[in-house]
Amino acid sequence: MNKLHLSVQHAENNLKAVSSPGQAYIDFFIENPQYFQFIFYHSGVDIDLDNISPNDYPPFALFRTTAYQMFEEIKLPQEKYSENLIILWSVVHGIASLSTNTGIQYSGDWSTVFSNIIKQKEIKI
Repeated sequence: MNKLHLSVQHAENNLKAVSSPGQAYIDFFIENPQYFQFIFYHSGVDIDLDNISPNDYPPFALFRTTAYQMFEEIKLPQEKYSENLIILWSVVHGIASLSTNTGIQYSGDWSTVFSNIIKQKEIKI
């Protein structure tokens, strides 16, 4: 079992369950920046933000499933699922993208940006 799946298994609550795969995703690309360009610009990855698709990029599919479980538990109206998924995924994928771009300079620690946002509850659902 990979780090992404393990991160969800050991989460105590839904916010932790969503933040854990997000953090694992970011950490993977920080450790392996060359894969980001390859996966997203050369391999034909599919991500369907509107529908559950069997062709979705597996890390995104796990993240979406975990996010939807959290949305259900907090009683978020279903019509808000897609919009909130986009918000959460944009933060996770955006941090991964920024951290792997050699043209972007940041003096902080990329690996703590997402966890700090979650701890401070900066993302509102």
